[in-house]
Amino acid sequence: MLSAEAQEVGQWCDVMVPSMTSLDSLMTITAASGDSYSLVIAFEDGSKTTTKLTKRGSRYVAENRFGEYYKIQSDGRLGIHDSEGFIRAAKEARAGAKPGACR
Repeated sequence: MLSAEAQEVGQWCDVMVPSMTSLDSLMTITAASGDSYSLVIAFEDGSKTTTKLTKRGSRYVAENRFGEYYKIQSDGRLGIHDSEGFIRAAKEARAGAKPGACR
């Protein structure tokens, strides 16, 4: 559930390891205020992780030592990157998507 101030930027299905459906996740970026954003990654088992992001140009940059950032691509997919470069892309989620229903 989003707070009254938070606005959803988008939601994507991430298939991290094609042979391991238990690692599929639903990624949601929300905007709080100014350049402050958060990324919530929800898994089928109900667990979630939340990462603070800062928007720098077209990049949503994670506050960590790995140089992670996310970029919404022209086709709507979410590009996942780190300091080494492109990792993979998560596809846009359908409205009402739930973790575990990304395939």
